[in-house]
Amino acid sequence: MNEQTKYRIVVPGEVIVEDPAHYTIKGTGTIVRPDGKTVATRISLVSAKGREINVVPLVGKYIPKQGDSVIGIVVDYALTYWLLEINYVWKGRLDASEYLKRPLDPSKELPTDYLKVGDVVYTKVMYVERGLAPILSCRDSGYGKLEKGRLISINPAKVPRLIGAKGSMLETIKRITKAEVKVGTNGIIWVRAEKPEIEELVEQTIKRIEKLAHLQGLTKKIEDFLMKGMHKIQRGES
Repeated sequence: MNEQTKYRIVVPGEVIVEDPAHYTIKGTGTIVRPDGKTVATRISLVSAKGREINVVPLVGKYIPKQGDSVIGIVVDYALTYWLLEINYVWKGRLDASEYLKRPLDPSKELPTDYLKVGDVVYTKVMYVERGLAPILSCRDSGYGKLEKGRLISINPAKVPRLIGAKGSMLETIKRITKAEVKVGTNGIIWVRAEKPEIEELVEQTIKRIEKLAHLQGLTKKIEDFLMKGMHKIQRGES
């Protein structure tokens, strides 16, 4: 399985790398300043694995609703809760009791014993009130920390197209690639597969769906695209 990938959120003007010559930087939303430092030009999700850095701008506007499933990145924590970046104007609040399914005892344990800054969490929006941090929960089955894999960002408005009618599009991706896929209503998707090449194929597929969302018969086109991609991977082609 893939080595651990580290994630963080950057804002415009924030330095991503001090010396880009020592790294391979992929993605968009960056510039190189005269002093040689690479900085972000948009709010972006940055992932680092070894010397490879991928920058994915967070696009679109997400408005949380009660019951939404979202993927968040831990950006801060307090004594008994974590704050998660969920592609919304406010960070989401995940109380320790909603993650551990029991109260956290501050005299014996710390939030960082369970979740650290940069960790990725699949969670549900439990309560939303305008002007306040949305309250999140991992009590239901299937929610919790997501290990390894990669994150992909799309416009939240295109998420229903990615899922498809009765889940048909998403099931097509899973069936052909055998990848694990978690889709956040907030436009952040997590993918983990047996090979990095398969994760790359899934990412290309998701971006294709986002771009061609207006077309009819898209599921069949995506199925053909995936089948061709998987055949190339199986034959060892790039």
